[in-house]
Amino acid sequence: MQQLDLDPAELGNMDNLRPKLRQMLQKHLASVENLNDKQLIDKLIEKKIEPKSKSHPAFIMNHPTIMSPLAKSHS
Repeated sequence: MQQLDLDPAELGNMDNLRPKLRQMLQKHLASVENLNDKQLIDKLIEKKIEPKSKSHPAFIMNHPTIMSPLAKSHS
């Protein structure tokens, strides 16, 4: 999550994190108000991490649990 300029502890409180995610995405997307929490994180990864990856699709370790019910918690 450091590539996204996010502290993993912030993921536990989406009410505080949601405005920050929307602000980070506003320069990349026309509208961010309709996106749910999972979509916000997914779009942020799509815009900030995947373009830097030399192989596509990018393999993300320590995936946030909000993104997948199969993701492990590393806290």
